[in-house]
Amino acid sequence: MQSISRKKDQLASCVGNYGVRFLIWTVLALIILTNPAHASISVSSEAIDTLPDKIYDDLIIADRFEISAKLNEISGDLILSSEKININARLVNGNINSIGAQVFIGGRIIQSVRIYGNQISTDARIGRNLAVASFPASDFMGLGSKIELLNDCFVGKDADLYGSEIIVGGDIDGNLKAFGDVVTLGGEITGDAEVTAHKQLILLPSCRISGKLHYKSPYTARIEEGAQVLSGEVEHTRISKGRGLVDIPFNWRIILAVAAFLTGLIIVFGCKNIVKFIVEIMAFRFGQALGIGFISSLGTILYTILFLTTFMFALFYKAVFVLVPPLLIVLIAIAVAFYLSMILVAIFTGRLIITRITGKSECSPGRALLLGLIVLTGLYMIPYIGTVLEVMTAMLGFGAIAIGCYRKFRKAG
Repeated sequence: MQSISRKKDQLASCVGNYGVRFLIWTVLALIILTNPAHASISVSSEAIDTLPDKIYDDLIIADRFEISAKLNEISGDLILSSEKININARLVNGNINSIGAQVFIGGRIIQSVRIYGNQISTDARIGRNLAVASFPASDFMGLGSKIELLNDCFVGKDADLYGSEIIVGGDIDGNLKAFGDVVTLGGEITGDAEVTAHKQLILLPSCRISGKLHYKSPYTARIEEGAQVLSGEVEHTRISKGRGLVDIPFNWRIILAVAAFLTGLIIVFGCKNIVKFIVEIMAFRFGQALGIGFISSLGTILYTILFLTTFMFALFYKAVFVLVPPLLIVLIAIAVAFYLSMILVAIFTGRLIITRITGKSECSPGRALLLGLIVLTGLYMIPYIGTVLEVMTAMLGFGAIAIGCYRKFRKAG
């Protein structure tokens, strides 16, 4: 059993390495190809020993494989990029921004710490906020990620943690937000704790929460003897066991369906001919629309990675931040297109059902929208199957929109 567990950990680490390797290489390339205009020092891991005891600028350390060092004092920010990072800093007066597959951060940081990786741990004393995103966020067949705030860790304000397995052993002098599969709390949290645990929330005997505890989980939290929520306010929202693209409670599914219906009505009565045109494409070019939607989805994933990479590097190099707004606008436009595509598929679904039942070739688009949303909303709530249907719905609608736009532009040209 230990051998199997060890192999799973190795495999999970390997998956995490490859999952963040693209981002690491991109960050490295940007650091190498750009010449920062602001005061900073850029070195590789081999040159760390040549650094002075006190650094008055920002320090950038980038290496392909590993960064391991003990640093003295840095007046500015510390920026790290490598597959393996093991850094202990006596004092960093600015922030720490780090990206790597396996990351350990120790020491005293006056400002905030931001980390992206796979296996992440810290015992640092952090003056402000801690933000950690660990990939992959969901454990599947032993392939997950881990975030651990060790017992000596202290966060002066808020902590936002996003990963598969999350262990909070240190203290947080603010609010905690944690999103994962298994979340274990063992430290002292001065503010509120908001937790999403898709498998289990565990409160160890050493856990003390001064504010409210609000957690979302399929199961009741395992609160061990000695653990305390001092405010006495514990709220449990039960969610489904199966995780979809976004685990949305039933009441929010209804609210979103109503919002989609109202949005759909505006589209139907404002762009009736366009809606009919797109729905007919789904009916007569179903496979083509689904295929183009699949290719478009892959392109969207790559574009999202590009956006996240640019955003991560913007944290390292402020001049790059000028690229974030236009990239974000395009990303929002794509998201809106996918949202509208799912409304259009609801109209197509409702129309298909009504015409089959009545035998008529046409039906009211408003009725088709209402029936389609009722049917699809119910199907989306089925664990796992609902996820597949949501993905296929988005692909079908987006592909039909792409075909429609192509035909219109071709006709206009």
